[in-house]
Amino acid sequence: MAWEAAETEHPRRLRTGGDKAGSGNATAPGVAAGQRRPASDSVRCRDTQVGADGAAGTSVIHLPASVRVYLCISPCDMRRSFDGLHALVTGTMKLDAFAGHLFVFANRRKDRVKILYWDRDGFAVWAKRLEEGTYAMPFGTEDEAQREVTAQELGALLSGIDLSTAKRRKRYRRGSVEAA
Repeated sequence: MAWEAAETEHPRRLRTGGDKAGSGNATAPGVAAGQRRPASDSVRCRDTQVGADGAAGTSVIHLPASVRVYLCISPCDMRRSFDGLHALVTGTMKLDAFAGHLFVFANRRKDRVKILYWDRDGFAVWAKRLEEGTYAMPFGTEDEAQREVTAQELGALLSGIDLSTAKRRKRYRRGSVEAA
């Protein structure tokens, strides 16, 4: 009987009539019934495509100086997720996955990339699949398990720049200061 009292105190409106226009189930303008609208049409997606300077497709990776970026030199199975990638970092690359660094993995076809990192209270995985083209991931020999790159080089790799043919200009680099 308590449920009857609750039902009379808070009456619910019942919708009738099924899926009519205006009920939120209608298709978007310019999209045929049963078809999905491209993700690039959404406002949320358009905002992420425009960089800080207003040019579409421009992005810069901002990482603290203490964060390092490690590339796994051997191709890996992209079905791996948190635990599988963590096992690659500790087993194959012989690194500490909890240090907060970025660990970059690519598949054999070089059209998919996953980045594993520790984010204060758990692992996070960033993944990207190219619809066309490949990444210029430098797969190496068996004697080298990982390669360290800068955040700028990671951004260049993700943008499609081949690091083996890119020429680095000379820059000032302060020497290490030893404690006296």
